[in-house]
Amino acid sequence: VFTMGRGRDALCATCGVPGCTCVVCTCVADGVLDLDSASGCCGAGAASKSSYNFRVPGLSALDVARRRRIEGVLSRAGVQQCRFSELQDSLEVDTVGSPRRVKAALACTGYEAELVRAAALKSASPTKELSLDVQGMTCASCVGTVERAVQAVAGVRRVSVSLLAHRAEVVFEGPATSEEITDAIDTVGFDVTVLRETQSAVDDDENKDKPSVLRLSLSTSATVDGVRRQLSALHGVEGVIFTSKARAKVMYWPRKIGARSLLAAMAPSCELAPEEEDMSAASAHAALRKVFLTSLPPSALVVLLTERHFNGLDSTVFPGVSLQLALLAALTGFVLFWCGQRFHVSARAAVRHRAYTMDVLVSMSTCISFFYGLSVTFYDVVRPSDSAPVMGASMFFETSAVLVCALLFGRLMEAAAKAKTMAALQLLSSKRPSSGTLVTDGQESQCPYDLIQVGDVLRVKPGENVPVDGEIISESAAECDESLLTGESRGVSKQKGSIALGGSTCLSGGFLMVAVGVGNSSTLARIVQLVEDAQAKRPAIQAVVDVVASYFVPAILILSAATFMTWVLVGFELGFDDVLSLAITHGMSVLMIACPCSLGLATPTAVMVATGHAATFGILVKDASTWQVISGTRVVVLDKTGTLTRGRPKVVGCALMEGATTLGDVPHKAGSLVDATALGAEVNVRDAVPRVAWLLLGAEAGSEHPLGLALSDWAQAACGEQLAPECQSFQNTPGKGVEAVVAGKWAVRVGNQSLVGVYEDPNVHEWSTRWQAKGCVVVCMQVADAQVCMFALRDELLPDAPPVVAELQRRGIGVWMCTGDQPGTAAAVGSAAGIEEERICSQASPEDKAALVARLRESWGTVVMVGDGVNDAAAMAAASLGCAIGAGAQVTIDAADAVLVSSRLSDFLIFLDLGRATMSTIYRNFLWAGVFNLVGVPLAAGVGAPWGITLPPVFCGVAMAASSVIVISSSLLLKLFRPRPQQKPTVHGDYVTLNDSV
Repeated sequence: VFTMGRGRDALCATCGVPGCTCVVCTCVADGVLDLDSASGCCGAGAASKSSYNFRVPGLSALDVARRRRIEGVLSRAGVQQCRFSELQDSLEVDTVGSPRRVKAALACTGYEAELVRAAALKSASPTKELSLDVQGMTCASCVGTVERAVQAVAGVRRVSVSLLAHRAEVVFEGPATSEEITDAIDTVGFDVTVLRETQSAVDDDENKDKPSVLRLSLSTSATVDGVRRQLSALHGVEGVIFTSKARAKVMYWPRKIGARSLLAAMAPSCELAPEEEDMSAASAHAALRKVFLTSLPPSALVVLLTERHFNGLDSTVFPGVSLQLALLAALTGFVLFWCGQRFHVSARAAVRHRAYTMDVLVSMSTCISFFYGLSVTFYDVVRPSDSAPVMGASMFFETSAVLVCALLFGRLMEAAAKAKTMAALQLLSSKRPSSGTLVTDGQESQCPYDLIQVGDVLRVKPGENVPVDGEIISESAAECDESLLTGESRGVSKQKGSIALGGSTCLSGGFLMVAVGVGNSSTLARIVQLVEDAQAKRPAIQAVVDVVASYFVPAILILSAATFMTWVLVGFELGFDDVLSLAITHGMSVLMIACPCSLGLATPTAVMVATGHAATFGILVKDASTWQVISGTRVVVLDKTGTLTRGRPKVVGCALMEGATTLGDVPHKAGSLVDATALGAEVNVRDAVPRVAWLLLGAEAGSEHPLGLALSDWAQAACGEQLAPECQSFQNTPGKGVEAVVAGKWAVRVGNQSLVGVYEDPNVHEWSTRWQAKGCVVVCMQVADAQVCMFALRDELLPDAPPVVAELQRRGIGVWMCTGDQPGTAAAVGSAAGIEEERICSQASPEDKAALVARLRESWGTVVMVGDGVNDAAAMAAASLGCAIGAGAQVTIDAADAVLVSSRLSDFLIFLDLGRATMSTIYRNFLWAGVFNLVGVPLAAGVGAPWGITLPPVFCGVAMAASSVIVISSSLLLKLFRPRPQQKPTVHGDYVTLNDSV
């Protein structure tokens, strides 16, 4: 179209770019589309993917087979996606081709199309995710400094920094590079190491998981560039990070290339590197302890020399300076500038970049004290007096040395307390074994964990931890402990076909399994990754703290200067002795007692403890803001299938209608005897059931819905060993049912009345109503235009559903049930669960569920949607919080903000209680930090001096260090949280059963 319609240098009609090949501009220039109907021009001359809307008369008369034929023709014409709107006779397509080609393709199918609207679609440009280890952050101001430095790099889209985890998660795109980001952090004075760098596209489903990591050790003859070239040629390798000239971390996709295959391809240049523990936190703690212990003896000597006079140290070193005072100065200088150098280095970098952190206050106060002591000493050297200068200068030397020693001790205690907040995550990580027993041709060998591949056969013996996710292939029964992953306290029985979760423990039996999820794709790795990501994020309430912290240190500096000037003026006015020393002492006290650290630690410590503790109950929180939302829950909307009920329905009734007599040419082979009711006088049940089952088996072959799986099981039993027929043109309509062409001949529909039509026969209507009153879902099967069979499926109510609903209502939380089932079924299940009739919504499509949630949010505020995370994705996205239940190994459900790994609805109450306890802890931490600063700073400034209440600098420094430890200890109290005991319901067998009477 471009070549024939315009010259190469012609100006674009919409954007004015010479030779623009944008499909929208081309349509305007060639007269195919009006200028007013064009939108989204790329404006840069580059061809782009576009969306076209055509008006197609007669489209409303399309049946399923005809629609599939049109889709096939359009796909061969380059159309990537098409959307039919039968009510408006319109068709919308996404393609990189021209609209004329689409119109020509439609003409081949017998339809004339008119182009109504065109718009260029922005292609999803790939982005990169960078995970960094950032050391040296001590308070919220440090976090803000790092975030501002990273955000200043062009191309950075999002950055999240965790103070406790010392991690930074950065999402960026061109022109930014990982080197620029790390340089920006290094420039502001923090040590940074790249942990992981991955590239992902918005539409790439595989990148929803993180790639696995293989650590390689380079041979002496290998070069960094050579290894990089080798890896770039391998399919499935995502990227590589060289931690040194001899070590590399390779990111790869396990389903594209196995670890052993990757290692073999890199031989002899590389070999598997021994696993290294992350010693950054341990080494930092050890270094801090060493520095503190080093500072302790000289600080004790400084205190001793200050408080006592030693006759043997009276000799004069310089005129006016005794040996005792010289020792004080030397010891204080060692403690201040060697032991306390971390404070000064960090403060210098912060000031250089106009970022004022806690270390700025510490460095200023200790240095002012030390240098003022030196100035007093120097003054006595220049102008000797009769009074000994020891007690004048020694007080400031003592203050400086003791402050540094006390702050180092506070940092040491703070680091120890922070480490305890990570205990739950470390416990999860420890469940991963170092190797697994690989079975190859009947021979067993130990395979390192990092080299296990998808498809490997592994043996797990009793007492061993399962290394990766795997499908059990042995016939023997086994039992596994999955308590650390799902919160299930009892052992879970496993048999052939069951999935054994990586990280669980085999209690008895032992088994063989085929690895299906390895590396970062295993359940344990994904749980750890989710917890780490959640701990690295911050709730919305933290934004307020960040703003306060950004102004806190400058405000304290101004207040300290004002305190100094005030005491100077007041001292001279009232005739105080040694006014300068008094003013400096109060100014230093203000600098020392102010503590932004406690404010900055109030939220992240509570979030980290809560997130890790929740994981031990099988509750995975994906975002820190989730705790703030769940604590304010006003309304809970529950799905039925899989949430209130077991989620594994069974066919309990079958009725054959008159249409079943038209299936005489359908192949059949009798299987198990299946009970069925004949609603037509001429229906032969024994002959019709296998025919119906054969068609049903083919139609439901592509369905993953619980009802579809139950119908498939029933059909397989009725067909016996007969193979399922070929299924064509399969279409699943959420909330309605499925449509398919079976064996290329029979058009089959299976679903509710909105798909198959109204039941006109009174006997059929009565049969359907009777089963719905028993809490069953009634599904109709239609072949061609004839209704042939009806099925009643029942999904039993879970035992904890009624007490959970009752407890939520007792707390004043509104409980709604929204389901796609018929009104009778929904009413029966909702009534059994204890939900009020007016709050039961039936026959709801995914769009209807989302609309209900939106209306409830407008009326009530915070609404939580609890469902299976797949069919309820739209409603979860519309809710304040989406909570997926019964996820099992699928812990990365995108639509959910939180995941309850098990199928226990009672876990939602645990989640709710823990959320409220978490927010109470955060508010308690804020209260302590606020009161500490609001009361402590005025007292340090000397407001209480008229009444004899003063705070010396040493006391202020110790109090400041203690405040952070108190906040962290307050957050650690969340580890004592235990679920409330719930009232047990009356059950029959394993599940609460509905009323069986008709």
